Amino acid sequence: MSRNSSLEKDIQLIVLQYLRESNFLKSASLLEQESAVHFDLKQIQEKVFAGAWDAIDSYICSFLNKDTGNHQTLSILWKIRKQKFIELLISQNYTEARNMMIQDMGIFKSTDRYDICLKLMVDENLNSKDFDFVSSKDSNWLQDGHAQTFFTKLEKDLKSHPDLQNKIVLPTFEDHRLRTLINQGLTWQWKQHNNQQLSEITSLLHDIKPTTNNSRPQSPSHAVHRDPRSPLRLSTPSAPRSPELTFEIPSSESGESLPRHRLVKDASKKIDKRESLSNLREQPPQKKLRAIEKKDVALQASLKSISNEDYKKKDLPSTLVRILTAPTDVSAITFHPKLPYILLVGHVDGQLNVWDVNKGVALHSFKDESSCINRVNYHTDTAMWFASAHVNGIVLYSNFTETPKKHAFLNLHTEQVYDVVFTMFNTMLLLISCSADKSIYVWNVIGGEALFKFAPPEANLSPIVSLCVRIKDNAPFLWSSAMNGDVIIWVFHENPLRAVLKSPGVWSTCIDYSGDRLLTCGIGEEGENLAEWDETTGQSIRSYKGFFNISKALIRFSTTHHKFMMIGDGNLVKYWSLDHESMVYGLDSGFSLIKATAFNCTGHLIAVTGNGQSLIKIYSNQEALEGDRA
Repeated sequence: MSRNSSLEKDIQLIVLQYLRESNFLKSASLLEQESAVHFDLKQIQEKVFAGAWDAIDSYICSFLNKDTGNHQTLSILWKIRKQKFIELLISQNYTEARNMMIQDMGIFKSTDRYDICLKLMVDENLNSKDFDFVSSKDSNWLQDGHAQTFFTKLEKDLKSHPDLQNKIVLPTFEDHRLRTLINQGLTWQWKQHNNQQLSEITSLLHDIKPTTNNSRPQSPSHAVHRDPRSPLRLSTPSAPRSPELTFEIPSSESGESLPRHRLVKDASKKIDKRESLSNLREQPPQKKLRAIEKKDVALQASLKSISNEDYKKKDLPSTLVRILTAPTDVSAITFHPKLPYILLVGHVDGQLNVWDVNKGVALHSFKDESSCINRVNYHTDTAMWFASAHVNGIVLYSNFTETPKKHAFLNLHTEQVYDVVFTMFNTMLLLISCSADKSIYVWNVIGGEALFKFAPPEANLSPIVSLCVRIKDNAPFLWSSAMNGDVIIWVFHENPLRAVLKSPGVWSTCIDYSGDRLLTCGIGEEGENLAEWDETTGQSIRSYKGFFNISKALIRFSTTHHKFMMIGDGNLVKYWSLDHESMVYGLDSGFSLIKATAFNCTGHLIAVTGNGQSLIKIYSNQEALEGDRA
């Protein structure tokens, strides 16, 4: 490649950065020498301290043309070769010294330096003490600062050499630049194949291509039936279809398989014994609680006569197929955005687990912080990143290798973090977080630094508990909701505040998009507040009936394929069709109080866990079960 091309030079610098970040230091040094793109003074210093004169000579000659007779080049090489030459003579290695005179000292023949070497060669009583010389082999080379003095003089000559002027200081650019470019390239390719079935991405050596008409699109289940130790590779979204389930029904203590109806009954009994409400932050007022209990009794009675049984049997997950036993109490759950059986689970003690719910095994476990995890989330477009929001900060993980790794700990928030979401802006991958400290931070995922800090107006100050991002006209709009029910729209700009709206709820409002629909879930005076908004006018256009929880606990909802909405209300998992106000189905979870729920990416499965519980229940819909039997 031509060294004069600025783009080729950029490529070399990016590859050099990747080699250093991956600890391929020998390869990085070879690239520096072969491309002459960067002169590493730190490497020269290390080799001077070690007395590695041949390595220093070879490295420098990769950048400087020693045949031009440039006096600065000759001065630099003389310092290095003279030091090595005298060390050979003092150690009485005359054979090597003669070879050096022939091979290395010839460039000094036209100067007095060559004559000096000849005189030293014939001096039979050569002693380093006679001319204030210190060998790198001596113990005082490092102890008395001789190595540092030698390097300081050499460094001065190197920095003043015209051939090295623009190579010693690296240009400034963000960390992990190669991975950022790959991520951007994958995102661009996905956009080119919008609404087409794409094959799973297992290699970067070829472009993403739609599956051919003659080949059967890969079932989402194929990505899960692999070895649990295999990496969580990125797979592209597919059209909704029934996954080929291969659930294994848990067995009894005797090893015999339990019938499905008996499994559900026994599991409920087990949970009742373990139930604890000690983690409830605040009990609702007793007077209101009794009113809500009456409504719930009437509701549960009406569940027996729900007219639309098709919702229950075909579309809505309602059959228990697996119970996962986590190591500690669960505090947050979310499914992988591409792989339908991968579940990310956060715990009250700061532990984070990645589960394969199909096999019922934990694939990975992390505990980088000891504080409770309030929220877990994936980057939905690529799934190459995920984050956990803790009481004391955010842990960011990268998912590029077989085992996900901690990438950064972000801790500018002064109080507990409630929510984290990913988005892209100007080709940069961002993480956005909100906190009880009433602030929002926008982070550069790759570099880990904060880019923006948003704070609501003083009149609207309240802990911010929920975030969602809406891409409109190729620009991201950030929606935030607060504990007091305020909803604020932000843009990524020096004047970010766009609008302040009031949600139908009074407090603890969560917000999210399902396709083009803006939905909120909050707690009102009467306990009922589950609504769809008109994002243009900021007005509620539909209020969903049947949500009765009036506690001040933060309640999140889940949606799937812009069709159904799910929420945990007391002990019930409740479903709504987004097109109808009335609830279509209620499922008794067996937990006294549901802590969190989540749809998987295909909508065929849900995960449910209870407050103060280490159990996670996985439910499947009828369509998936029929596919399993087939």
